[in-house]
Amino acid sequence: PSVSGGRFRVRLEIVDSEQEVITLVRGQSVRVLLYFGSSARSLLLPEGAFYNSTGGDWVFVLEGNMARRVDISLGRRNPDYYEVLSGLNAGEQVIVSDYRDWLDYSSIQILP
Repeated sequence: PSVSGGRFRVRLEIVDSEQEVITLVRGQSVRVLLYFGSSARSLLLPEGAFYNSTGGDWVFVLEGNMARRVDISLGRRNPDYYEVLSGLNAGEQVIVSDYRDWLDYSSIQILP
């Protein structure tokens, strides 16, 4: 397989749960989830505007009414999630909105 100009060609055989062949019409849109390798358990972080400000190098993690800056390392990504390689633990809450106004802070207070 090869990618040329950000595109690739694939041939699919689509079968539903009752083993009936599904017919697609030229020009019809279908959302498809493709896996290019074996699946693996990963810690995932939802896609967010924080990435534009930090390049994915750090995030703000919530701790009560405070949020502290934490360095992270991200791996693979898709349109919805980033794979977290290090820096976060399962269950931690992360602010994923834009950080442009908070770039110079190591922690921020969250007001009720």
